[in-house]
Amino acid sequence: MNILFISQYFYPENFKGNDLVFGLAKLGHKVLVITGKPNYPKGEFYEGYGYFKKYREEINGVSVIRLPLIPRKTGKIWLALNYISFYISFLIFYLFGSLRFEFDIILTQQLSPVTSSFPGMWFKKKFKKPLITWVLDLWPDSLTANSNIKKGVVINYLEKLVKKLYLRSDLLLVSSLSFKKAIETKIGNSTPIEHFPNWAEDLFSNPNFDRKAFGDLPNGFNIVFAGNIGEAQDLDSVLKAAIETKWKPNINWVFVGDGRFKDQLIKIKEENDLRNVFLFPVHTVEYMPSLYSKANVMLLTLRGGSLVSETVPAKLQTYMSSGKAILGMISGDANKIILESNCGLVSEAGDYEDLANNAIKFSEMSVEELKKIEDTSLKYYNEHYSRELLFAKFEKIISEIRY
Repeated sequence: MNILFISQYFYPENFKGNDLVFGLAKLGHKVLVITGKPNYPKGEFYEGYGYFKKYREEINGVSVIRLPLIPRKTGKIWLALNYISFYISFLIFYLFGSLRFEFDIILTQQLSPVTSSFPGMWFKKKFKKPLITWVLDLWPDSLTANSNIKKGVVINYLEKLVKKLYLRSDLLLVSSLSFKKAIETKIGNSTPIEHFPNWAEDLFSNPNFDRKAFGDLPNGFNIVFAGNIGEAQDLDSVLKAAIETKWKPNINWVFVGDGRFKDQLIKIKEENDLRNVFLFPVHTVEYMPSLYSKANVMLLTLRGGSLVSETVPAKLQTYMSSGKAILGMISGDANKIILESNCGLVSEAGDYEDLANNAIKFSEMSVEELKKIEDTSLKYYNEHYSRELLFAKFEKIISEIRY
């Protein structure tokens, strides 16, 4: 099948759509990706890319068209310009560009901003092909949860745009059941919604992949957080838990990554003399299997108080596929999964005291007790979220969808 994949973000930027696209290509599907010039998360173009560099390229058997945009840099103004520039570039491409690709379906990866998915509606109308919208970020709830923009004219307008996208899609895929409930409150049963949970990339289960060795972690019991260091991850509450566990010299809180909250994280660490907190720079995904193997448990957190906090972060499945025990401070579906699968210890979002207590419980477990949890984690992943299982589900979905 020929698939047109639309997303502002694509490899070498690290998003879930990469693995789906490359996996579909390996299964024999022909995929064309229309995306932007890579600049996430640092806000600068990746090496070899620029405004007028690499308009077209081939990656792992996938054809890619790169549209120019303004890199996100730092600050809200640059972020807004980044979003707007991609939208304008895509509109110009839609009106005047040459596609030269006959596709059967359109798949759009709906992340922030929601406007980056709108070209899917344009191509659906023009070419009369079915549109699948893969909802990975719930808008405008995500915006209100992570910014000072609250209910008002702007949010009401965005609500209308989101509703339009959902209603004009032929199928909505959601990674969390809570997303399904939230969307149904907006559009009822007008568009079919399919639960399509996250999975772990082949890299974490296939030893034939080119993996890289992560450096040594500090001596002690290492609780590791890997990924975006942002406001949504509620890391200020995690540092409160680190303060609570200062009296346990063997417990280390290890952060690997980059993001907008990193400077604040460093500031809190220094102000409280948190010698049990360690920071490592961002590493590419090839280093993650090595990092996970050196961690005692993996940390999963998300700020509460919004529909967005109900989501299931993709790293949950990644941790489970690596056979890791999970220390969680998260509400909603992810909390339920951790409890149901017995893959770790979890507290509600923002409950740093319970997080600290669970960290101590983990650190005091025997090797055998921890190993039992790790085995359970991997078993649950294989039975519910394996890559093979979900790719088979996706192929069934696209074979049955009709315009």
